[in-house]
Amino acid sequence: MASLSSPWVEWAGEYTKAAQAEALPPNEWAARVATAAAAAGERGDVQFSAGLAEMLARVVLSGESSGAAPAAAWKYAEAALAARLASPALLLTLLSSRVIPQRVARPTAYRLYLELLRRHGFKLCFQMKAANSNKIRQLIDDNLNLSQIFGFSACEPGVFIVEFVLCILWQLVDTALDDESLLELTPEKKAQWPTRPQDISAFEVSFSEQKPEKIEKLQRMNSVITIELIGHLLHNKVITRILSLARENMQTQWGLFTYRLRLLVANSSTLQASTMSLVAFQQLILDDHNVHGENKHSLHKKFHPMVASNPLSSPNGHCLGGSYSALWTPIDMYLEDCLDGSIAATNSIEILSGLVKALQAVNRSSWHDAFMALWIASVRLVQRASLHSSSCLIIETTFHILIFDPVKQTGTRTD
Repeated sequence: MASLSSPWVEWAGEYTKAAQAEALPPNEWAARVATAAAAAGERGDVQFSAGLAEMLARVVLSGESSGAAPAAAWKYAEAALAARLASPALLLTLLSSRVIPQRVARPTAYRLYLELLRRHGFKLCFQMKAANSNKIRQLIDDNLNLSQIFGFSACEPGVFIVEFVLCILWQLVDTALDDESLLELTPEKKAQWPTRPQDISAFEVSFSEQKPEKIEKLQRMNSVITIELIGHLLHNKVITRILSLARENMQTQWGLFTYRLRLLVANSSTLQASTMSLVAFQQLILDDHNVHGENKHSLHKKFHPMVASNPLSSPNGHCLGGSYSALWTPIDMYLEDCLDGSIAATNSIEILSGLVKALQAVNRSSWHDAFMALWIASVRLVQRASLHSSSCLIIETTFHILIFDPVKQTGTRTD
């Protein structure tokens, strides 16, 4: 794990060790770290810090490998993510490469990883707006090889979101298959990302932490939780929209993924014994069949609204179709968060306006493209559910800002 430490992150590492020894409450730890970061003047890497994410991953994993009780380190990691001090996507990426392969030996760590993933893994909208988002995406790509595996550069925010979400879901599906020895039924006979330790010595000493019967019980519980998390994600409207983009634009990789999903539905005793509805699993598989069995005109009608709503076309011709919609995915995700109340209304107008302008700059799009992206995202939101008055105000004010900003800059609109 390469070091990204700045002086304040190095201080935070030492402070975290002392805080663990003193059993300092997580909220006090987070407040002290945030204060120290601000005092250091590291404004570009305080919110969603890459260095802090790396440090926390190192502390958590060192506690696991040494056999020490790592509960405090996990609590500090949760506090850092909740306070937006560390990058959730990067921290979970760094943890996944070690925690998932060693989940059999250390089921408690895997259980805690799943909880962090459930709470913070898919809140990507704000991270894409952070000052260090380019660095975060590059580090995650370096660790997960997203660009190499999926064939699209993860440097674009929208493309990154699609690849990252599919990667995390794929990891969970492979883990569930591996738990029931079903990976042997895949053509590759192995996981896309490691689900078992490369070195057998990684298992040594691990089982002395708890009694074997308790470990087996935790392993069974983890298998159930993994399946439940997959089902939860497949029922999430934002996730399904993102997956529809992967289905249209990454057909080879999508086929490999849905083959594994079909294996899970057909052969998993854990899934069959659960009370979970299989509708979301079966719908995804059915949609995959439609992608390969129908002509493009009819398949667009069956796509999820994010793709089916006549995606934007760029005047410069550089981005078309579903891949162009992917560039504006963060807008949909932010509006969804506004609708379900998972984010505070404070400064929502400024955040949404800044997000739209940032995406316009990153995607090298015209004012008209940005306006239409927000318009279509708003229409999709209205189609899914009735808008609260606060959400209407946010969208209306953002449109107002978009309309008049070009006038301030140039005196007239050209689009």
